[in-house]
Amino acid sequence: MEDRGLFTVIGHNLEQLTENLEVIVILGKKAEIDKTLLKAMTEIFERARLEEQMLRLRFELPPKKQERSFLDVLGDGITEAERPGEVVQRIRSSQELSRSLEEYFRFFNLKHISQTFRKLRFDLYGIERNIGRQFGPVELPLRREEPVSAAAPKAGSRIEQALADCPLYFILDESLCGNRDPLRVGYDAINGGVRMLQLRFKTLSDRELLDLARRLKHLCVEQECLLFINDRLDIALLSGADGIHVGATDLRVSDIKHLGPNLLVGMTARKPADAQEAQRSGAAYIGSGSVFSSKTKPGLPVIGLRGLSRITQMVSVPVVAIGGITLANCHKTLENGARGFCSIKPFVSRRSLKNLVAEFRQTCKAQAQA
Repeated sequence: MEDRGLFTVIGHNLEQLTENLEVIVILGKKAEIDKTLLKAMTEIFERARLEEQMLRLRFELPPKKQERSFLDVLGDGITEAERPGEVVQRIRSSQELSRSLEEYFRFFNLKHISQTFRKLRFDLYGIERNIGRQFGPVELPLRREEPVSAAAPKAGSRIEQALADCPLYFILDESLCGNRDPLRVGYDAINGGVRMLQLRFKTLSDRELLDLARRLKHLCVEQECLLFINDRLDIALLSGADGIHVGATDLRVSDIKHLGPNLLVGMTARKPADAQEAQRSGAAYIGSGSVFSSKTKPGLPVIGLRGLSRITQMVSVPVVAIGGITLANCHKTLENGARGFCSIKPFVSRRSLKNLVAEFRQTCKAQAQA
């Protein structure tokens, strides 16, 4: 196996899982959970820790970070009344981590290992049910978030930095996948250097789409890539995505911010006035096009490079060019004020997405230096 970047993600998930399970056991003792149930929780933790040790040796996974101290968990931060809820919250987090590991090892056709994490996940479901029987409905604590630093980057700067690293804004949809696993397609794009990725699938069920979004989010976190969900606010919120992209007739930015105040919102605008209105409403970036004629969306009017230039001059937020963009013309969008661009067709028939992403980056870099 040569997918070292994905193995880094796997190693991170393994570490998070065993840390979570250890905290669950510690908190379980303090919450005076039933002894039989506590014994089962301890056995699950020991199984996960042993599995992590074996997998790190077998696949030469990156070493664990320095052992954490759980004094913050054991101190005054969690009251006696909150402990059952904290246990349940961490159990649910462990279920999601187990699900991700199950899918990653299934991806590598390692069914035995995949089944190990599947069993662990179902065992955790049983633990959660039994805690409910002992304590009744428990109130989950609010997530403890780090205070926002005064120097924390603004939404615009996050997007600007991502597009500066790689101006290709990658859209992952059905046309790019064919018989390939969408997670693999997304992984190849991210590993190739993409720093903004939009998930746009219309054919998956809600559950399948959410599962894919969550797995992509794990990859994006490791590679410092921003994940956007097309149209679906519910999927964006549940998956922990960085943002959402909406069209002119979709949800208003104010409505999105009401439910997801931290979400980055991108909006499609094909006229300068629409772009200005999108910026006033709080959009973090604008998607504009079609810049060139596009077979992907043949019904859209072509605004051309001149139309793109007018839009970029009217707004201060980053503009991403859309429509008919290829290796031969991508640099022209940047020369006319766009910070980035989307390109779909060139990727449809290519098996090596990673190499094509690198070609786009190199083309833009060479033109900028010319």
